[in-house]
Amino acid sequence: MKPIQSTIYTFSYTVSPGWYLAWFAVLVVALGACEQRDHALRDDRTLPGTARKADSPANNPQDPQMTSAFSRARHKFLAAVVEHYRSKGASNETKIYPLVEKKSDPYGELETPPYYVFRADLPPNPFGIRGFASAEGAVFLAIDKASLGPFLGACRLLDPERSLSASQVAKRLAWAYPGFGIVIEKPDDHPFAIAPYRDKGIVKPPAILRHSDGSASVIYWTIVAQTPGGAESLYRLDARLEASGQAALNRQHASEVAQ
Repeated sequence: MKPIQSTIYTFSYTVSPGWYLAWFAVLVVALGACEQRDHALRDDRTLPGTARKADSPANNPQDPQMTSAFSRARHKFLAAVVEHYRSKGASNETKIYPLVEKKSDPYGELETPPYYVFRADLPPNPFGIRGFASAEGAVFLAIDKASLGPFLGACRLLDPERSLSASQVAKRLAWAYPGFGIVIEKPDDHPFAIAPYRDKGIVKPPAILRHSDGSASVIYWTIVAQTPGGAESLYRLDARLEASGQAALNRQHASEVAQ
């Protein structure tokens, strides 16, 4: 028994250091590869002007998903949200919905080619940041006044034959301006809210007005709940698109309109 024990002891003592060196070499190579990969991902997944990584695949221009128009539009929307709402906490990590293209409401209903419909989750804003974006880079956000004109142009507002209906345009604007309230399509559905103005006959369904200078306006009313279950306020909105492509959205309280 002693010779056998001695042989085993000698064999183990001779071979073990080689195995340790081999495993150590493999570990060093693996760690180096991981570090290079990490640097590559960090470089690819950082939007211009920011230093934080985006962990959403659709935010990575090298990701295969970016080959679809929807994914490119989603990336453009995120970039615009970061640009305009950085001071409010927006970053490359801000969640953008939907994650994949959907034809269900409200996304499918409000889609306005070439614009897709998006919402950014940005607490404590209860509505999030809502808007539209195209794969080519056009983004419509309420905070960016210059973006209203191109979007109304996509609604074909100046074309009497091809324009979306007044109700369709109003719903799209209500999505982008959620704080402005819910569109009133049928005034009779809100008898208590319109009661003070019923005699004036000012609260009407959405309508498109065409002006002699070639411009067009979408006139619609919204209802805003001041407190949950409390008083409601009415507002008249006028989204006007000039022939030049410039646009503006004006908002008046019902009491001002009634004067």
